[in-house]
Amino acid sequence: MSKGAGGALLDMLAVRRTPGRPIYRQIFAGIRERILRGELAVGTRLPSTRTLARELSVSRHTVMQAFEQLQAEGLISSQVGDGAYVLDGGAGHGFAAAPDKPSEAGPDIAPRQVALSSRGARLAGSGLARRPELAQRAFYPGLPALDLFPRAVWRRLSNRHLAASGTGLYGYGDVAGLPALRAALADYLQVARGMTVAADDVVVLSSTWQALDIALRLAGDTGDRAWLENPGPEQVHAVVRAAGMSPVSVPTDADGLVVAEGEKRAADARLAIVNPSHQFSTGGVMSLARREALLAWARRSQALVVENDYECEFRYDDRPLTPLHALDGGQGVLYLGTFSNILGPGLRLAYAVVPPGLRTAFLAAKQVVSGHTALFNQAVLADFIGEGYLVSHIRRLRDAYGERRRALMQALTAQLGSRATLHATGRGTSLILELYDGQAAAISRAAAAQGVAVKPLDAYYQAGADLNALVLGYAAVTEAEVPRAVARLKAAFERS
Repeated sequence: MSKGAGGALLDMLAVRRTPGRPIYRQIFAGIRERILRGELAVGTRLPSTRTLARELSVSRHTVMQAFEQLQAEGLISSQVGDGAYVLDGGAGHGFAAAPDKPSEAGPDIAPRQVALSSRGARLAGSGLARRPELAQRAFYPGLPALDLFPRAVWRRLSNRHLAASGTGLYGYGDVAGLPALRAALADYLQVARGMTVAADDVVVLSSTWQALDIALRLAGDTGDRAWLENPGPEQVHAVVRAAGMSPVSVPTDADGLVVAEGEKRAADARLAIVNPSHQFSTGGVMSLARREALLAWARRSQALVVENDYECEFRYDDRPLTPLHALDGGQGVLYLGTFSNILGPGLRLAYAVVPPGLRTAFLAAKQVVSGHTALFNQAVLADFIGEGYLVSHIRRLRDAYGERRRALMQALTAQLGSRATLHATGRGTSLILELYDGQAAAISRAAAAQGVAVKPLDAYYQAGADLNALVLGYAAVTEAEVPRAVARLKAAFERS
C-alpha cells in the first residue's frame, strides 16, 4: 500500500474509548465499512498492524484482533511477512456499508427501522414493557415468598441429577414434557383438586401466558372475540390482542363472571378466559351456579373455556371450590397452573391440562412455537412433587402468608388510620386499600420513588373505573419488613 493510501486510511479511522465499545471492534467496523463502500479497492495493501497500532495509539494486539475478524469475514487476506490485502468480498459487488453497530458508524447515523407486520405492531404496542426493578420492591402484586424458596431440598435434588451419568436431560425432550413430571402433576391434581387427570393430559410449559397464546392461536381467528374478566390482568388483554382477536370485557361481581352479561355482549365468542378460584384482582370466587352457566354456554357455542386456577392453593378460611375442569369432565376446559407463584417465576415452569379433542393440535402448535420446555428443572420438580415436598412447601407458604397478611393489616391500620379502609378476602396473596386521603395514581407514583410497588386498582379495569384504591401484595414481604415498608407507603401519602 502506498504512503498516500495508508495516510488516507488513518484519516478515515478514529477510535473512542467508550465503555461497551471495544476498540478492536471499532477498527474492524471502520475498515469493513470502507471496503464495502469501495473506498479501499480490491488488492489494496493495508498498513501493518504495528503501524496502525502506533498511529492510533492502541496496542498491536488490538489491531491484530481487528484484522483477524476482517480475515474471518473474507474481506482481507493476511500472510506473515507479506502484509494484509483487500479481497473482493465486498467491493465491486454492490454491497452497501454494514456498520458493526449504529453507534460505531458515527453519532449522527440513526438506526435503520424495521417495518413491522400487523402482528408485530400489536405486540410492540402491548404496553407491557417490563420493569424488573419494581418486582423486587415491597407489595409488588403476584410475587411469591422468594425468601422461603426451599433451597436445601432443591439443591439436593438438583445434585442428584447432576451426579447421574445419563445425558437425557441435556438433549432434546418430549414437547409435552418429561413423563415423570407429567405423571407427578396428574397425581397431585387428582388429590389436591379432585380432577380426573392422566399423565397424557398434561403438557409442561414455561408459563401460563405461553399456554394461553397457543390456545388463542388454535381456537380463534383474526377478529373473533374472547370473554375476559373485568377486572383482570392487563397481560391477558395484551395476549388476546396480539393474537388478532377482540377482547370482550365481561363484568364480575361477588359470584364471579356475570355469564348472562357475557352472552349479551358476545354470545358468539370463541373463548372465555377466567380465574374462577381467585378472581384477580378483587379475590372473588365464581359460584357454582355461575360455573355451570359458563360451561353450558361453552357447550352451546362450542367455545373453549380457559381456566387459570390462579392462587387456588392459598385459602385461609375454607377449601377451594371444584375446578371447572372437573365439573366439565375435562372435555371443553383448558386448565392452567403455574409454579411461578409457589416456587418462583425464575424457574419458568407451568402446565396445562388439555382436553382430549385439543391435545394433538396443542402439541403440534407447541412444537412449532417453542419446542420442548427446559428439561433439568422439570426433572427436579418431578422429584420435588413425587417425594412430598410440594405439599409441605405449600403448607409452609400458607402459614407464612397468613402471618404476613395479619402483620400488614395491623401496620396499615396503625399507620394510615382513617386515611384508608382495608378490603381483604380469605384467599390469595394481596389485599385492596380503599383511599379516602389522596389519589391512587399519585400515591402509586410517589410510593415507587420510596421503593414500594403498589398498583392502582383502576389499572385492572377496562373502560374507566374510578375506584381510588390500591392493590398490595404481601407474599414477598416478611413480617419484620412490613412496618418499615408501610412507613414508606405512608411517606408516599405525604408526598403525593
